[in-house]
This record gives sequence, structure tokens and C-alpha cells, in this order.
Amino acid sequence: FSRVPKIQAKRGLFETSCVSLKKADREDDRVQREIEEGCGEFVDIGGLSLGEALGQIDSLGINILIEMNGYTQHARPELVAHSSAPLRISFLGFAHSLMSPFVDFMVTDSTATPTDLWRSPERAMLFPFTFYLTNHASSFHASHLSSPSSLPHVTKTQVGLREGSFVFASFNQPFKITPELFDVWMRILVLVPDSQLWLLKLNEGEEAEEHLRLRARSLGVEDWRLFFTGSAALEDHIGYKSAADLMLDGVVFNGHSTVADTLWAGVPVLTIAGTRMAARTCTSLLQGVHYGQGTMNHLTVARDLSDYQRIAVRLGLCPSCMSRLRRKLVHSRLSSPLFDTERWVGDWERGLKMAWE
Repeated sequence: FSRVPKIQAKRGLFETSCVSLKKADREDDRVQREIEEGCGEFVDIGGLSLGEALGQIDSLGINILIEMNGYTQHARPELVAHSSAPLRISFLGFAHSLMSPFVDFMVTDSTATPTDLWRSPERAMLFPFTFYLTNHASSFHASHLSSPSSLPHVTKTQVGLREGSFVFASFNQPFKITPELFDVWMRILVLVPDSQLWLLKLNEGEEAEEHLRLRARSLGVEDWRLFFTGSAALEDHIGYKSAADLMLDGVVFNGHSTVADTLWAGVPVLTIAGTRMAARTCTSLLQGVHYGQGTMNHLTVARDLSDYQRIAVRLGLCPSCMSRLRRKLVHSRLSSPLFDTERWVGDWERGLKMAWE
């Protein structure tokens, strides 16, 4: 892994070793310390050659190798291809098949990858609810929000938004915004008076803001209605999200941990169930947090962009609808599969045992 939530395995069922692909930076230090304390052995192979890294990994005597980066930043898929581990599993970090003959299973669920959409050489390790792992109830930066009474009460004014406005938000990185989706967002703002769209400027920085504002102006949207911020400190970012009313998810590549954080802050999320795992992960998370709540999840899972716009406008114009939706979300968080880490670990261990056998 390079940076992932902590997996708390039950002692005695598996001996767990963790292999870090990169040196922890200053922000990651505390996260890495938690991971080191939660596993049997911890090995840092950042900067090692292929041969050196394989030597370190093979010395651990691993039976089941869990690959958590896929083809993302800092990934080293060649380690999976050359590993001597008899069972290899792709999990969490890359929301798609690796399309590799060296991987035996991919961890997913029937919402993220329905049977009729499965086109992968790996076998599917299906979770009963959502495949996505969270540990918000015990994490140092989120556990203080573990009861409805302790949900953050960050006001719009504190963040810099207009008090009294309906705030749509996209907490995803700007590269997930497609031209078609942004135009839909602008139509939503036009149809919901005094609403704002809260966007992040990460990585792409000032250039992304400039281009998005230019497009918004061409569609008749005033500058004040687009609100840009940078990233917040790890211990503050979930609380800040609570100032939003509704998160608008990306449709080609969904938010993953961003969506989980937003739901934990008590903010509903609107998405579209796409045709690929990366475009269905948010739907999986909503299934995990709204499970057992009737048709609640269907209210924020759109069929297409037209339906997406219709739902957003309806919620933006209906304070009682939003209040009811948010109340249901807040009360379902603590009992939901998405935020029940112990239940997830139990499903994970059963899946590993079945795959091994």
C-alpha cells in the first residue's frame, strides 16, 4: 500500500504483514504509525529495486498477497507479477480489474460490479453489502463524530459561503469534472436561486478555477456562485464538509474516500450508477450506508444526467425533503454496514478463507 485506511484483523485468524511502497511524508506519519501498530510485521520498500523489494516481500513468507494500489500513483504492479505468493488479490486502491493473469481475485460487491458487467480475468470476491472499507468510528480524525449529537456544526459563514444559500458541493479533485457534468451543474445553479457550488482546487490549482469560472460566466452564472477552497487539515476536513447541503458526485470516476467522509459528516451524496466499477463505487457506498432504509438510496442514485439534474433541483428547492434525507442519513450511519468496521473485517476474513480453500 501507499496510503489506505487501517485494516484491523482479528488476532489469531491471520498473521498480517504490511509492505509500504513509499516513505511516509509528514502528514502520513500518524497514519503509518497506526498501521505499524496494527500488523505483525511492517516493511518499508520505498526506493528499493525490484529484486531487493521482492527479496523483502518473499522473506515474510506470505501466502495471500493483497495488492492495494493497482495502476495508481506509487504503484508497483510488477511486484505482484513476480511474487512467489500462491494467492494474489486486488483490493480497494484501484476501482477496476487489473486485467492481469497474475491476480486471482478482485474484491468488489454486486452493486459495484453487477454480474452482467463483469468482464475481468480475475474471479470476484463479493462482499454482501459494500466492498469499501472505512474506519471512521475509530479513526483519530473522525471518531469524535461517532454519535448524532456530536456531528459537526460548521456554519456556511465559517467556511466562507453565504449563509442562507443552498450549497451544492463537489469535494472530488477537478480532473473528475467532465464538460457535460459541469454544464449540468451550472443549469442546477440557474434553476435553484441563491445556490452555490463549492469546489476544491487541488493539484490543477489556479488553472482549474480559471477555466471553470470562464465556462460558468459563458452560461450566465455569476462569479459568487462558485466557491473554491484548498484542502483542509486531516483532522478538520470532515467537519468542514458538514457546511454543504448536498454533494454532487463525479459520474465517470466517482468519489471513494471523499464520499465516505461526506456521508460520515451527515451530508447526502447524489450520483449516477454508471457501467464501470469506478463509476459505481459511490452507489456501492450508498447501498452500504442506506441499507435497510427502504428506497432512500434510490433518491440519490440517478439513472442519467437528466435525472441527476432533476433530483438535484428538486432537493435544492425542497428544504423539508433535504431535512428528512439528512436526518435519515445521520441516524443510519452508526448501524450501517459501510461504517461497521468489525462486520467488514468478519466478511473479509470469511472471503480470504474461501479464496484460500
